[in-house]
Amino acid sequence: MDGRAELQESHARPRRRAHGFQAAHVDESLLSAFPRSVIPEERRRRVYWNGALARAEVSSSYKPARKLWRRERQGHYMPSTVGVRVAGEAGKPDTYVPLDRLLGCDILEEQGAPDAASRAHVTSPS
Repeated sequence: MDGRAELQESHARPRRRAHGFQAAHVDESLLSAFPRSVIPEERRRRVYWNGALARAEVSSSYKPARKLWRRERQGHYMPSTVGVRVAGEAGKPDTYVPLDRLLGCDILEEQGAPDAASRAHVTSPS
């Protein structure tokens, strides 16, 4: 199951989403698909993933923050609305698609997630 499917699956059951993505979701069963040369031992620990998520928060002061995650509460994250470059097909120009839309978070919004207007927004590159 890919990351998008896991995110949607984990939030598809309850009518009201109770939490976002957590570092606990990155466990050995998920990491075992990658050889140690791709994800070394020190990056297989939960403390590493907690830090990686926190550094990539929309409101993070870390430089260079990628602004990929919107924290809903301590340790619980949802994808932000940062623009992700998507290659154009057959000579068409590249476009920027909000990360949350690219990952299908609109499905979560329909299932009782917090109103999109209340989220922290990050503008996409022009």
